[in-house]
Amino acid sequence: MTVKDAYITRELSELLGIAPKNVIARAKRESWTSRPLSARGGGNEWLLESMPEATRHTIATAIASRIAQGKSPAMPAPALFTVNTLARVPERKRERAAARALLVSMAREFGAASGTARTSAHEVFCHQYNQGVISVPDWARRLVPSVCRASLCNWEDAILKKGVASLAGRHGQHRKGKGVIDATPGMADYIVSEIIEFYEVSAASVMEALEARFEGQRLPDLRTLQRWMARYRADNEQVIKKIQNPDGWRSKYQSAAGSRSAGLTRANQLWEMDSSPTDVILADGARYTLLGCIDVSTRRGMLHLARTSSAQGVCSLLRRALLAFGVPESIKMDNGSDYTSVQVTTVVHDLSIVPDWCKPFTPEEKPHIERFFRTFQHGFCVRLPGFIGHSVADRKAIESRRSFAERVSRKSGENEAMELRYTPEQFQEICDAWCRDNYNERTHSELGMSPNDAAALAGGAVHSITDERALDILLMPLAGNGGKRTVSKKGLRVEGGTYNAARLGGLERAEVLVRRDEHDAGYVYVFDLDGLFLCRAEDPALTGVSLRELALARKVRQKAVIGEKVKEAKRIVREQKPQETVALILDHKARQAESKRVARAAASASSEPEAHTTPALDQAAIAAMASAPKGPAPMTPEEEAARAAFEARYYLTNIPEPEPETTLQDLTGREAFWMATKLEEKIRDREPMRPEQVKWLHGYQSSHYYHSWRAQYDRFGEALFDGIKVAVAL
Repeated sequence: MTVKDAYITRELSELLGIAPKNVIARAKRESWTSRPLSARGGGNEWLLESMPEATRHTIATAIASRIAQGKSPAMPAPALFTVNTLARVPERKRERAAARALLVSMAREFGAASGTARTSAHEVFCHQYNQGVISVPDWARRLVPSVCRASLCNWEDAILKKGVASLAGRHGQHRKGKGVIDATPGMADYIVSEIIEFYEVSAASVMEALEARFEGQRLPDLRTLQRWMARYRADNEQVIKKIQNPDGWRSKYQSAAGSRSAGLTRANQLWEMDSSPTDVILADGARYTLLGCIDVSTRRGMLHLARTSSAQGVCSLLRRALLAFGVPESIKMDNGSDYTSVQVTTVVHDLSIVPDWCKPFTPEEKPHIERFFRTFQHGFCVRLPGFIGHSVADRKAIESRRSFAERVSRKSGENEAMELRYTPEQFQEICDAWCRDNYNERTHSELGMSPNDAAALAGGAVHSITDERALDILLMPLAGNGGKRTVSKKGLRVEGGTYNAARLGGLERAEVLVRRDEHDAGYVYVFDLDGLFLCRAEDPALTGVSLRELALARKVRQKAVIGEKVKEAKRIVREQKPQETVALILDHKARQAESKRVARAAASASSEPEAHTTPALDQAAIAAMASAPKGPAPMTPEEEAARAAFEARYYLTNIPEPEPETTLQDLTGREAFWMATKLEEKIRDREPMRPEQVKWLHGYQSSHYYHSWRAQYDRFGEALFDGIKVAVAL
């Protein structure tokens, strides 16, 4: 999306993150100008130039943010500025200048893609960069961990006026030689390390360390050291806070521009879920965990008490929220092992919900559930018995105050007050009542109405789960090892028991997914790896069913399933006739070999081989000719005529020579198969056969030669025997 000169109400609603009716109210309040819409359908559109500057800036920021989110996170480093332009800059400053030049180039690309003014584009770019959305090389992120719009603009102007070398900076140049601390090599860095490592360290303590570390060198006086440390703390307060107390830095300094709920116009469009330890100790002396869920669009919230934050606890909260609120489109969750577990991930995907896990150590990505917890813990739990405070310091103060009150009561002779704490069941009822009757019915500052009213007025259809039993099965905990089991001959091994069912017959050695029934340990539910329900298996040791009857039922099922598969396999073999493959392969290879031989012959015909000779070979040839027997001299014409007359007188002509009779063992492959067919015809016609013929036929029929030629005979018929003459007597 790029900046246009006019927008319709629906577009402004998405960009400003407010409802369409609020857009119209804002237009009237700020006196926007409209014009008829030229597109099909009619209507009006609001002119951008008639809006106040603040509104235009908000629209531009929203457009740039969408473009930033749409760009590839792994943006390639632009070639506009390179380290080669910094050849005259000292080595220790090159990387700093190159990192700044890289950010300027990326900001330019970002602005060109967004189509917004430089100020707005740079503002959004800096926010996205500081959030880690825009990816840069590690060395650049190390040198420039964060950036602001003013610095980015200054760097860009400096490049245009003075070149990239101007970005190297003059760090430390203005202080060189003007103070003992900065003039002494390593002294300033050591003091900084003391401040970073021990933030509350005093100047006197640092002075003692300097006296030991820089013995024999000039040292500053105590007052100078105090001023230097105070100035460094003031100039680098945010950096020190970031290292010393990341959570405190996040609350006090981290940019919070924009809104995480912008663009959400439908109920159940986005949920946020998280876990937090309770600030209340219950009757059993344990500190439980609260799991919370909030619908960001309507701000409806729900709390669930669990001993610890586990995958099963998350599923229990999901069940209650799904039945109460409906099915969400997406859920923003913490990245802990309880939320990223196989069980939670499987349930979310099976319900077609898009999971969105936060980055590690970024609670700001789910601010609504964090604020929801804070409202309950800080605003309500402080009145409950067993409250222990929100931090270690609060808990120590409460315990000290309680200890003092107990000592006073004992001195005055009063009975020691007994603190009546809640059981887990009672505390869950309090949480439900607070969510139902207090928070969800109280006017929300951002909505202008209660969460329940917002849900009633929210747009979009609410998808509800009507079959509660189906949801319960879906939320059942998976067996160990992610629920995967291999079906053995005896059944499924789950939690030390052996579960079996008739439907498992025929699934031996197959992998399945197993869910445990929490209400009845004797049963498990079996699904295939694609989520298709297979059966409900039971453990005879727990259910009392006859093990023999269950085994027989499974055996019958196995026989039926395997029998059908065997029939199908045999049918395929009959149709495909794989026994013919050998002859086909040999025939195919013979044709390929013949083609290669012809090609080689054609290639060799064009180049006659050159005869190789040596004197030794020549003499050997002469010797061979001398040793060869001499043949008869050729006959003269008169001698040939006399021989022909003699043959005509004494020999009979045109008498066919008798074919020599061969034995059955001397037959070739095709002749042997022809002979076998003839002997088989004799058997069918009940004609007598000699013993050697019967013995030979039985041996030949059991060989692979017979089956190979039989396959060819079935294909080519009697044409297979063309040209065969067999002299064996039948």
